[in-house]
This record gives sequence, structure tokens and C-alpha cells, in this order.
Amino acid sequence: MSRGGGGKEEIQRIELPFGSLNVVIPSPQLNVKDALGQLSEDSLVCAGRINYELLMEYAAKGFFKKSEINRFRQLKNITTKYILTKLEKDEWMHKFFHKKQPNLRFL
Repeated sequence: MSRGGGGKEEIQRIELPFGSLNVVIPSPQLNVKDALGQLSEDSLVCAGRINYELLMEYAAKGFFKKSEINRFRQLKNITTKYILTKLEKDEWMHKFFHKKQPNLRFL
């Protein structure tokens, strides 16, 4: 499978007696056509992760309808998580989601 550039990189800093060394480990980028040639579609679906936010953005642009997406959605492993935050951060998140909501209303 071919690998391309881009993506997130991991940088590890190693301190040495005579200086320091930064080791850059790029994340692999896979070519989907090459992967499909080696694997089945089912294995890609099982191993892949979906960026839901980007998916909603494409739906808002009219590439497909939200109802088409909802046919394939499944609930898995629901857990409860509590996070203690400062009031300012909570207000910021509240404003952020309310500002983003009008864009998603047209889905």
C-alpha cells in the first residue's frame, strides 16, 4: 500500500549530553484504492473511523441527505463521563454549539 504525506506527526525529543534530537514519526496515509485492492470492503468498514463532524458538513453542502446517514448509524458502547470544568469554559462551549447549530439545521 502506498503512503503519502500529510496527517498528524508525532515528535519525540531526545536529550543527549551534547544537545538534543527531535525524532519526527509521520502518521501513515493509506491510498484507499490500494487498500481496496488488498482487502475487502467489509474489512475497511470494520477498521475505519468516521469523522462525524466532517460528514455533517458534507451533508450540509448537499452531497447527501442526513436521512441517508442515519440508516447506517448504530449505538455502541454508551458510557457516562463527568468532567469538572470552569464556568468560563462551559459558557464558551455553550456559545460554540449554539453558533454552530444554525448550519446543521438544514440537514
